[in-house]
Amino acid sequence: MNRREFTASLGAVAASTVLPLGALRAATAPVAIPPATYHWAHLIARARGSVSPDLLARQLRITPHAAEAVFQLLVRDGVIRTPTAAGIAQAVKPMQTTGRTATTRAALQKRLMAGCEHLQDTRKDTTPLVKDANPTLGCGDTLDKEAPHASPTEPVQDSPRQG
Repeated sequence: MNRREFTASLGAVAASTVLPLGALRAATAPVAIPPATYHWAHLIARARGSVSPDLLARQLRITPHAAEAVFQLLVRDGVIRTPTAAGIAQAVKPMQTTGRTATTRAALQKRLMAGCEHLQDTRKDTTPLVKDANPTLGCGDTLDKEAPHASPTEPVQDSPRQG
């Protein structure tokens, strides 16, 4: 590095401390985020339970600047909590991934009772698909008719070979 570049970089550092931070933020263009990207980020945050801007950038294949903007939108909308010092935020309503129910016992019991009532109502209203055997057809005493003719001593009929 020569003397001119060194002097220019010192001047840039000195000037950057004079500029207000809000002016630097306004200088960057706002990121246009498609609605689908926001919805995918919302789903990822709820499914994983914890999320960071780096994770969103990797999973959604977007720039880190866009991932930070999506992350801030999720915080603003209450999907995730404020991030910790490590930059990881927890989902407010994570999806059930542990196998345990996230609902209260009373709500679960109410849902099960409603399902049982629905099953009982549908069983009362339906008719059987197979009718009962009509005794006038003679189908009721098939065991008596077939028993004398069945014998283990009779040879098994072989079918002709096809070739």
